Amino acid sequence: MACFAALIPLPSLRGPHVVQFLAYFTLADLAYLFAVLRLKGDPIFLRMLWMFALLFRLALLLTSPSLFDDVYRYAWDGRLLNQGINPYALPVDTPQLDAYATPLRGPVNHA
Repeated sequence: MACFAALIPLPSLRGPHVVQFLAYFTLADLAYLFAVLRLKGDPIFLRMLWMFALLFRLALLLTSPSLFDDVYRYAWDGRLLNQGINPYALPVDTPQLDAYATPLRGPVNHA
């Protein structure tokens, strides 16, 4: 849990923060490997493993996507499709789409 909690204050998991991300993630992977090796069908240990798995996901639930930011593109394209506009006909940052602008438009990669 400490490894995942240490990822939260990082502004991005890319660029200069990649080394920190990989270090924390490697430590978390080693802890997971240790847990799996100790599992051996023990029902109490299995419940504890599931509890920690849920806890780790909840810790990062409210953070913004850092490694997978395509979600912003999908939301933007879906918004345009719902308005009857082909999202691939115009670039994201074109002034013709200003009427449909939302906060999701800004972080779209490869505008």
